[in-house]
Amino acid sequence: MGNDLNDAEIVRSIISLGTILRLEVVAEGVKTDTQFMLLKQYGCHMFQGYLFAKALPVADIKAMVCCDKTA
Repeated sequence: MGNDLNDAEIVRSIISLGTILRLEVVAEGVKTDTQFMLLKQYGCHMFQGYLFAKALPVADIKAMVCCDKTA
């Protein structure tokens, strides 16, 4: 997406269409800071990919996001 203008325009169009339809758009497979910054610039607000974390089992994800382990 960062190197090809056609790819970037397709991504921008998908995000725009999702926004118009009031859908939550999630960018999957985000691997680089450049991809992340472009997606934010295009109006995407939710992301998933190796830039943030490797694929994990559900139990590990729950452990990552839980704040209070005493409850």
